[in-house]
Amino acid sequence: MSETVVDLKQLREMLHHFDTLHIAFQDDEYPYIVPMNFGIGDDKDKIVLYIYTPGERKMTRLIKENPHVGI
Repeated sequence: MSETVVDLKQLREMLHHFDTLHIAFQDDEYPYIVPMNFGIGDDKDKIVLYIYTPGERKMTRLIKENPHVGI
């Protein structure tokens, strides 16, 4: 059974062990899931993830239409 991690410190520590995340964007009826490399920003009150989106393509359009994503 999976468990939700809500402690920011614990989540930051977990993220440092990964080099790839699968990010799900909402695309019409079904999610659009992409494996991506990422960077972690330095903010004490929240976790900031930096991802690369190449130009004005599908991911950029989807995140502009709905900024809520799943990781």
